[in-house]
Amino acid sequence: MRWILALCIVGSVFAQSRRAYVTELGRRVLGRSDLIVEGKVARLLPAFRGVSSARITVKDRFFGHDRAETLTVMYVNDYVAPDAFRATLDRATVRFERNRKKSLDPTQKPGAADDAGTKPRSSRRRDEAEGRVRAGRGVRLAPGEEGLFFLRRQGASYALASLLPNHDPLYAPKRRRLIATLDLERGGSIVSRAKRAKEFFLDGITDRGDWERGHAAREIRALAERYRGLFTRAEGERLAARLYEENEPPILSSLERAVRAINPSLGLDWARRKEREETAQAAPTLTAARVRLSAIKSPEMRAADLVRVARQFRSGSTQLLIEFLKDPAPIVRERAAQTLAEMGGPSAVKPLREALVQERDANAATAMMYACGVKGDPDAVPVLAKRLADPVSQTVALTALARIGTEAARTALIKHRSRADEETQRLIDRLIREEFPERP
Repeated sequence: MRWILALCIVGSVFAQSRRAYVTELGRRVLGRSDLIVEGKVARLLPAFRGVSSARITVKDRFFGHDRAETLTVMYVNDYVAPDAFRATLDRATVRFERNRKKSLDPTQKPGAADDAGTKPRSSRRRDEAEGRVRAGRGVRLAPGEEGLFFLRRQGASYALASLLPNHDPLYAPKRRRLIATLDLERGGSIVSRAKRAKEFFLDGITDRGDWERGHAAREIRALAERYRGLFTRAEGERLAARLYEENEPPILSSLERAVRAINPSLGLDWARRKEREETAQAAPTLTAARVRLSAIKSPEMRAADLVRVARQFRSGSTQLLIEFLKDPAPIVRERAAQTLAEMGGPSAVKPLREALVQERDANAATAMMYACGVKGDPDAVPVLAKRLADPVSQTVALTALARIGTEAARTALIKHRSRADEETQRLIDRLIREEFPERP
């Protein structure tokens, strides 16, 4: 009787691991977790052969079959669990903004920004040589730590796959979205679950919370790419209409990618019409602004004023920003490219690609690569692939290729992986996993 019970348990776990998940959150989180609980670290046990253990008191269960009130979780001492909900788009945007702010710091030494891409690698080597533990992204376990624990079965206990701490500012909406995803993935055929997910995330696009809208846009894009024909043209038009109402650049970028995934021509038509309308409205004022900007001698002041004008007229300032891609000052070209990524219209795609081919300044090239990725320019794949040979721009070029998301971009990533170091291989694997949704 015992072996029959054991076979049933093993079979249920195996079926769970083989389940086809409809949503991206389900595929990345549920598909890689055997148990998801909300709990508190009651006790930390001493490390044995580099592995520590923690006792977690369970408050609530969301996923999995284990009904125990206390769980034993193993983790490596220097391991930092990643945030299960963080997306590549968020990481790329935050990283780019951080580097941009550093370059604006008047106390920074000249040339420091150019070396920004090489510091983490040299720092890691130095830490390893001196035997220090290098901190990474995420949250370490500590006594009293509370939150959502994502666990994988490890023998008689569990290994920590990820942790969402309850002091995360977005803990409440992420928790709600996890519960909603579990409801969407529970029961029914894959087609019926996909339809339910579509309706849920289309409603989520109108949510008041920024994180909820961004997450819904990314899920819609994944659904549209994985299940061709799932969205009707009317639903695509409804989503495209939201582009006029969205003010947050990262969410706007995700929405544009979602609309392109549903109907490429529809997304491009809406973007072109928006650019034409805003250009016509801004034309009288931009003529005077162009003259004023050209008269500013300080590159830093010219760059700052250019961004201010662009934020006022948004896609109506696209042609003005394109002109400043040829400015003699690198900082002006950098700001022009970054602002085109956030607010530029479709007419900026080709000029950005051509400017990247000629660009020699590291910071300006980084901004142009970022912009090509945000705009999803498929013709920029060969240009970005050439930039992979430069260690300073490698990470940005990889992220841009992943965001373009075409088969040619995937091929370029896989080709570069074959000759990259181990750390870069892990990055490429993660980008492919997150930016190229699996098909059923």
